[in-house]
Amino acid sequence: MFFKHNGGGRMNHVGIYIGDNRFIHAPRAGKSIRIDSLSNSYWNKSYFSAKRFY
Repeated sequence: MFFKHNGGGRMNHVGIYIGDNRFIHAPRAGKSIRIDSLSNSYWNKSYFSAKRFY
């Protein structure tokens, strides 16, 4: 999954979709990996695109 924050012109965050409207990601350097929901308004409005890899 790819995200654009603050209306920027380029993607600046990625995550891996794990199902049930949730994804796993590393928020920023030095922070623990976490699971968040796409229902969260911050992530929902920042969502840009998703690609499937085989």
